[in-house]
Amino acid sequence: MGLHNVIIRDLDGSLLGSPGHAISNNTKAINDTCEYIEDWIGYHCPNNIPQNEWSTVVWEILDKNREEVIFRPWSINNTNFYNKITPMMDNLKEIYDISGIRIPRYQSIIRLNKTYEMGNVGRKPKTWKF
Repeated sequence: MGLHNVIIRDLDGSLLGSPGHAISNNTKAINDTCEYIEDWIGYHCPNNIPQNEWSTVVWEILDKNREEVIFRPWSINNTNFYNKITPMMDNLKEIYDISGIRIPRYQSIIRLNKTYEMGNVGRKPKTWKF
């Protein structure tokens, strides 16, 4: 998922103590009412961020050679936002023994109803899904 690409909405306050949002350390996805929590390496935001303002977009490369070819890093940006994204890492062995295989699946926080440009380094994939 990436360290900067997580939004948790606590609708009833059972996680955060009161309704609100936990947002990873992404300063482009917060506002003045959010408080940085060092233990989280992220922000606690009161329930004043409209649910239809921010979301996540996920895409995956479907090419047959997707685990052999590097399609990273990706960037997703517009005038007020830039995010550099690397693929998720798989865990094929045991819970504490990460295989190191990078699955070509990507996720980014985005502000809804905005236009973004996407690009990557290297060759472009032929098949992908959002």
